[in-house]
Amino acid sequence: MSPEQTSAPGGTPAERLAAIVAADDVHIAPTRPAGGPRGGVPGTPTWIWSVLVDDEVLVRPYRGEASSWYASAVETGRGVVVSGEETIEVVLTPADETVLDAVDRAYSDTYAGSPYLPPMLEPGPRACTMRVSAVGDDA
Repeated sequence: MSPEQTSAPGGTPAERLAAIVAADDVHIAPTRPAGGPRGGVPGTPTWIWSVLVDDEVLVRPYRGEASSWYASAVETGRGVVVSGEETIEVVLTPADETVLDAVDRAYSDTYAGSPYLPPMLEPGPRACTMRVSAVGDDA
């Protein structure tokens, strides 16, 4: 197992990722693009909202395409999710349009009452929905 990926006893990386999502403690750090400052290494972890839909972790950037973590995620497709002492290596891919309504419902259920919820359901963040998958969940 690489230093970028750890698994707590009794759980695969995918199970640990789901537990982090359930605890609402997702800090995402996409890998920075090669060629730039600190290229090829994860950036600074950013706390983000996340939801589970059909056992898949999905996230959105509050600022849509203007989000720096989102830009790195799109360019590199890799990164880490950090929670406390745990770091899980992940693959980041654009979510299929077919899940966007379910993601809207999950965000609405999970974050009901938050003043930050309405912007997360707007077209910009919605179009930037990303799937987060643990690397090595079959190891």
